[in-house]
Amino acid sequence: MRQPPIALLCLLAACAIDSGPSPATMLAESTTGSLTRLTVSGDRVVVIASPIDYLALPSPVREACESLAPKGTITFCGRERSDRGVGYRVEMRLKDPAPHERSMLFNEAGRVLEQGRTLDLSQAPKQVLKTALSYGDFIERIEVVSRPALGDCWRVVIRDRSGRRFAATINPNGALKTLRRRTQSRVDS
Repeated sequence: MRQPPIALLCLLAACAIDSGPSPATMLAESTTGSLTRLTVSGDRVVVIASPIDYLALPSPVREACESLAPKGTITFCGRERSDRGVGYRVEMRLKDPAPHERSMLFNEAGRVLEQGRTLDLSQAPKQVLKTALSYGDFIERIEVVSRPALGDCWRVVIRDRSGRRFAATINPNGALKTLRRRTQSRVDS
């Protein structure tokens, strides 16, 4: 019998490496007081953000967070698993220079993987607003997002007249990247 090439065996071993805790484990380990966030594509959970206590963050993450958003009020703190691996998401409400919310995703070493900031509608590009309003009637939230490895985009929460909410990711040129229905759900784990 012919032996498989060593490169193929190494590739298979790399694919078998665990990319972090399963969604069920993250749900079971969630702290109370905040909702676990799931992003589903088809029949697959593609992102899960499970709430944790701020003090449970690795110290490099806390230090990076405090340098980027000093004096902010934490609105969400969680461990996030996605196709980029496992990271830590911290969301804060800030008052200076103007009231806004900030969302930051860090790796274990405190490196910023993504950073978002809410803006007033008047500050958003017209092509982004036009795309968002083609999928809903009201814009509830708009956020500019900087992702060093993936490029910039806009995240927009829109609502239609029947009350359904959607989360849209829109490129700076106005092209729609993703549109997902946003719901609140109950999960027993």
